[in-house]
Amino acid sequence: MEKMRTLLLSPPDWLTPADIERLRASCDLEYHEIPGPLSEEQTLSYLKGHELLLLEYDIAPKLSPDFYSHPAVRALKALSSDVTGMDWASPAAAASIGLPLLHVPNYSTAAVAETILTEALLHAHQRHASYQDQLAGRTPLARQGRMISTSTVGIIGLGDIGKESARLFGALGAKVLCWSRTPREGYACVSLPELFSRCDVLVLCTKTVHDGPDRNVGFINDDLLSLCQDAIFVNLSRAELVDPVALRHALDQGNIAAYSIDEPIGVKDLETDPRVHLSPHDGWYTQESLDALRQIWVDTALSFTTGHPINVYVD
Repeated sequence: MEKMRTLLLSPPDWLTPADIERLRASCDLEYHEIPGPLSEEQTLSYLKGHELLLLEYDIAPKLSPDFYSHPAVRALKALSSDVTGMDWASPAAAASIGLPLLHVPNYSTAAVAETILTEALLHAHQRHASYQDQLAGRTPLARQGRMISTSTVGIIGLGDIGKESARLFGALGAKVLCWSRTPREGYACVSLPELFSRCDVLVLCTKTVHDGPDRNVGFINDDLLSLCQDAIFVNLSRAELVDPVALRHALDQGNIAAYSIDEPIGVKDLETDPRVHLSPHDGWYTQESLDALRQIWVDTALSFTTGHPINVYVD
């Protein structure tokens, strides 16, 4: 059987030699190590009669709808990347030409859920604030904490990370309420207004939808945040899901006691607010997640080349 013509664009030393050999054994592989981010034009320049494109996310450009009108892209049978969310790849445009997008789900679910729990515990017991006192040369203050085990925790979004977060908080004894766009059996689901009004801790676990009837950019707004009462809010999804003006108001009014985000908010006075914990987008970053990411990405490619595709992205 003729091997599928496959193009792999990846940073140096991302995949292991064993990963590359696995691909070569089943694919007619052309492999390029790319040291930095690509443009759309540069990406297209590598495409010459290939059927499968493996495009590593850290070097991938944001793909516009026009990308899919190029003849070399129309000749592809699939485009695969080593990331869970594919909104950066204009999935509606890919679907319009019948091009499957392959992604890597679930590789870091446990790591992100543990990080969410860590953020909630940090804010609840304020241990980090005492360390900040020490680093600033002040006598560390004794700050009164709160118990997660006696709190009501609201999970916004019941994908894999949301479900694992619900399990971890429940294991501590917290009462867990949930909201999900898609009904989920086995969870105490309530409306968003009820969730925000009843919960001591809020955890945002929804994917970002930029277009269409399910668009959710800025959907955490003043109407919802004003219902909170001194709540801890952990958002390791995307900053753009939360209206920054509403967040500023909620912090000033005491509706939100503390906020965690792992990417820039874009509002300087929020990013420097001592109640806001801003960290790199690294909640997923463990050796276990890295190993799983590489393995699943290669497995996904090999499954597609054998006619049994897995991990096909659904927008």
